[in-house]
Amino acid sequence: MIPSISVLSWRTFSFARQTVVVRAAIFVVLVMSLFYGWFQALPRETRVLMLSESVTASCKPNETLYTDEASCATRHDRAPIPNIAHFVYILSDPDNGTFPFKFSHLISVYGAWRRWQPDVLYLHTNVAASSSAVLQARAGEQGKWAQRLFNMPGLVINTISAPTHTNRGQELKHMEHRSDFVRVKVVHDFGGVYMDMDVHALRDMRPLREAGYKAVAGRQGGGLLNSGTFLAAKGSKATRMWTERMHEVYDGRWTTHSNEALTTLGEDLKMYPCEMLMLDQAAFAPIGWKWFDSERLFGEHYTATSLDQLKKGAGPVEGRPDGSDNAAGLFESKLPWAHDWSCTFLLHAFSRQKPKLSTKDHDISPRYIAERRSLYARAVYPILRDMYINGVIDQSDLEIESE
Repeated sequence: MIPSISVLSWRTFSFARQTVVVRAAIFVVLVMSLFYGWFQALPRETRVLMLSESVTASCKPNETLYTDEASCATRHDRAPIPNIAHFVYILSDPDNGTFPFKFSHLISVYGAWRRWQPDVLYLHTNVAASSSAVLQARAGEQGKWAQRLFNMPGLVINTISAPTHTNRGQELKHMEHRSDFVRVKVVHDFGGVYMDMDVHALRDMRPLREAGYKAVAGRQGGGLLNSGTFLAAKGSKATRMWTERMHEVYDGRWTTHSNEALTTLGEDLKMYPCEMLMLDQAAFAPIGWKWFDSERLFGEHYTATSLDQLKKGAGPVEGRPDGSDNAAGLFESKLPWAHDWSCTFLLHAFSRQKPKLSTKDHDISPRYIAERRSLYARAVYPILRDMYINGVIDQSDLEIESE
């Protein structure tokens, strides 16, 4: 049987359409390949800056919950948020586990102690202060950084029970998710400032603690509120509602119960004056969490540096002729890659161990910070200098004994 003209025409049209689609796909792949080759040929700094989210430092809150900001600070019924620092570390094996703390953890905790002089510095964990894990850490059997962290002045070990399930019976499989629930509870119970151990205190939190709000949170890249650091008064409405909501919405995903729940909570609290202050991204998480943001933060620039200033324990901090380091700073306009940290209270240094990072062994060392060849190193350098001057670290830690 001979096919009709209409059938042949349809087959011809269909074949032609498929040919066009294939050619279009090949063209797109070719263009993308050429673009990728051109992009990879660019200097690393150019690639990073093209992909990174640009953040202009701003000390004004992105959104306030009261039209007259000053009125919150002058209300007599609003006591300041307590000057208490909270850190959480949960062992997956409380019986035989250890604290594998690195230098990056130590400088995070030390920075909070140095900048804020908190009334209490809590480490909330699921083992007792008299446990073998804590005693071994203090004795140096789990590494020198864990030993120095556990022997910091004012550090209090608070034993907590890490939840394994939500109130609705859903299992919390990840240690990070269990930590999410613990952090909100301890801030609700005690009041104060919570920090992940990849967060660094660049400024005193007193202005925020005394702003008259019962809770303060800051945005991160993408617009969500960052649950990696926040502060609240004891028994605040924000932490109470967040605790309840976490159990309701938890679905096993990474941020449903944390960043997303906190963000919707902030919107809901707008109807309550002075309950929650939401800050711009510049305040707590000025650099994003994607790999190219991490590369921008941690990637080393081959700028000539000297360790003489740190070894002598004297001399001005960069960008401050008087030598003061009481503010986040180290902004040097002469450096094309510099970042102005002057409005950053807390630096959430996301993803320091991403494999694409150029830091030594994907880790943070005293030497790496002392050389000041990255945005991260320049931001936290004043804390490192203080550690050196006060004998918390020495020349052997800086790897300069033979220099």
